Amino acid sequence: MNRLAPLSPRESALLILLGTIVPLALILLVVMPLLETRTTARIAAAEAEDLRNWVALRVADLPSEGPMETRKPFAQTSLAALEQSLVAAGLRSALTRLADTPGGVEIAFGPVRFDALTQWLHDTSPRWGYDVAAYRIARVTSGLVTARFTLTPTH
Repeated sequence: MNRLAPLSPRESALLILLGTIVPLALILLVVMPLLETRTTARIAAAEAEDLRNWVALRVADLPSEGPMETRKPFAQTSLAALEQSLVAAGLRSALTRLADTPGGVEIAFGPVRFDALTQWLHDTSPRWGYDVAAYRIARVTSGLVTARFTLTPTH
């Protein structure tokens, strides 16, 4: 028995058209964007994992200075000296915040080359008299990141 028989030809055509357009619209407007978002999230997770592994390798490359309690602390570097080291490294233009806070120092960078930032940290951090208490590095584009560091005095 044909369910479309009592309908006019125009009504039958509209129902058939509606029956094909609604599922296609659902796929194109809901399912496809969700799949793209999931793919983007997986890529971001993989990049975060790569960054975590890279940081772990860099930490493993650092020379052991003995337990934290036995290390002799360096004198704290002034904000002006930190800024001069940024100028020397060519990072001053990317600096968005360099502030003295009650607990230490805050440094923030806008888009900056990741390799230049890590080289500056590698060259400067062993002698600046601060420990990195917190940091956040976010990818902007390939090779560029934004970064924020909270430094506390070395004890």
